[in-house]
Amino acid sequence: VVLTIDTGLQNILEGIAEKSLQDNVAEAVMFLAMDPRNGDILGYVSLPDFDPNDIQNSDEISRMDRPAIWAYEPGSVFKIFTLSTFLDSGAIQDTSSFYCDGKYEHTTNLGEKVTIKCLSSHGTVHPREIITYSCNAGAAYASDKIDAASFYDRLINFGFGSRTGIGIPGETAGFLRPVDRWSARSKPTIAIGQEIAVSALQMMQAATAVANNGVLVQPRIVLKVLASDGSVVKTPETAGARRVISAETAQLMRSYMTSVTTNLGTGHRAKIDDLSLAVKTGTAQLIDRRTGAYSDTDYIASCMAMVPADNPVLVLYHVIVKPKGPSYLGGQIAAPPIRDAAEALTDYLGIPRGRNPQAVHSGTILVPTDKSADIKDVMPDLRGYSKKQLLPLLLREDITVDIQGDGWVKNQDPAPGSPITPGTTIHLDLQ
Repeated sequence: VVLTIDTGLQNILEGIAEKSLQDNVAEAVMFLAMDPRNGDILGYVSLPDFDPNDIQNSDEISRMDRPAIWAYEPGSVFKIFTLSTFLDSGAIQDTSSFYCDGKYEHTTNLGEKVTIKCLSSHGTVHPREIITYSCNAGAAYASDKIDAASFYDRLINFGFGSRTGIGIPGETAGFLRPVDRWSARSKPTIAIGQEIAVSALQMMQAATAVANNGVLVQPRIVLKVLASDGSVVKTPETAGARRVISAETAQLMRSYMTSVTTNLGTGHRAKIDDLSLAVKTGTAQLIDRRTGAYSDTDYIASCMAMVPADNPVLVLYHVIVKPKGPSYLGGQIAAPPIRDAAEALTDYLGIPRGRNPQAVHSGTILVPTDKSADIKDVMPDLRGYSKKQLLPLLLREDITVDIQGDGWVKNQDPAPGSPITPGTTIHLDLQ
């Protein structure tokens, strides 16, 4: 079985996830990385994990494949999809304004009072500020503008309430109550990521629609199945891509999400100076199974990022379960690992940096296949290779490789055809 997992990327994610697990004294963490253009899962981390060769000494928590089988209330990261729904349906516009005095209040025709607290009094907010500040009141008031049936149908179209079909045994469908069973609280609470249960894989699938200018792509983790002789015996089929929101709505939402990393945004700890990220943070209370009410001590902290914001080629999602460290807020503890992963993987994958990247070259850059760079006795032509393809060279102990810049190899020294001997230093300039 050939997986879509990139082993180098997986190793990077595992290291960052392990640190997050320990630093936050958490019960568990998840960290996923996906190419939103084709749905390939490039990194898939669920910790704690176990040794398959010593399964008898593992516990239930370690054996749990959380990204696929665990359903949870996502919290404010879900506002990516609820605000996109409100905007795309025409229920609200970019210029719509709502007033947050620290809470949402609504009294139904039957006299029932619905109250949702916000972390702060944000004053007048537009959709951009709702995302930037993660304003619960603003999102809840925005939900008043859409009818329940349209809200439900669009969430279903995002893939919530059904399995992604990735093929992992035991995958959960999550939980989205049929609209005829919604209460007066349902619209505003779902708007802020409560009263709905999702899997991490569902969140990644929904994110492809925002990253792909409105087109949702099914995630996949099995690339192909080979026979013993190396021939392909099966290539798993995936569901066709479908449009969920307009390109304009998707681009607008990513623009909002770039504001989350500004100084006033909840995700400012994810900021990278020379790389534009589309980010959303989240914090959700877990249900106390003993009381059936929200716990005062158990939370989920999370953060999602699309890299780079203007044309995403990578979606990252980090979830911290029951953190018991210095904080439980997603913006404080989940955003920094997202920053670290985006920083490392941008270089690893050769993603150009710069908020408005413009590549200027005097001539043509050669772009080779996806094969990794290999150097034997003679220096090859490495022009056009990405940092990811150069990774095997950095592991060599007999030569020294000096890499400068980001992007793809533009200049190299020694020149192609030069002899390579132990101790040779190779200089590569990337643009």
